Amino acid sequence: RFQQIPTFGNGVIRMFANNMSEMKRLVARDFEDILQCAIPVFEGLFPASHDMVVQSLLFRFAQWHALTKLRIHSESTLSFFEDMFKKLSRQL
Repeated sequence: RFQQIPTFGNGVIRMFANNMSEMKRLVARDFEDILQCAIPVFEGLFPASHDMVVQSLLFRFAQWHALTKLRIHSESTLSFFEDMFKKLSRQL
């Protein structure tokens, strides 16, 4: 299903390998691309009750990742980051 995701921008999201489950020869940007595209790829793969949990976890991980990439944090972003980490921890 990752193969069906089109590339985006100039080097923003690159074409995925034929078999992403092998996880071979990946660099950091590949893991970031996987996380960014995981929500639509995983949608509908699980029964409805589990699918909602998986989608929610993927969204929380994407939010957490976006916050970690900020170069400068304010009090509000640190507070949001702390709350996000607590919510993610509870879900796991």
